[in-house]
Amino acid sequence: MERIAVDKEYTWSILTTLCTIGNVQDILDLFSILHRVKHVPINAVFDFVTEEVDGETLLHISARNGHTGLLAYFIRSGVEANADNSYGWTALHEACKFHRTEVCYI
Repeated sequence: MERIAVDKEYTWSILTTLCTIGNVQDILDLFSILHRVKHVPINAVFDFVTEEVDGETLLHISARNGHTGLLAYFIRSGVEANADNSYGWTALHEACKFHRTEVCYI
């Protein structure tokens, strides 16, 4: 468990960058590396998706940037779609705020 805590801040930075870019394959590759190399259980890897850092979750970042493929992947993988941030906003709220109507159809 110690190794997860040590890598958490750096991993979060990589994940937020990848969610901003929106490349699903890059996210999958990182999750695979965390699981195989760092021995992070796959459910712990997905905890990163809804973990809040500075009022943000990866769902919110993906929705705000209109990355429907990434959002669909997270939701299919069992991530709570209605997770809210420290302001009580869900990913759908973020999508609406930034006029990302395509997110509404996921």
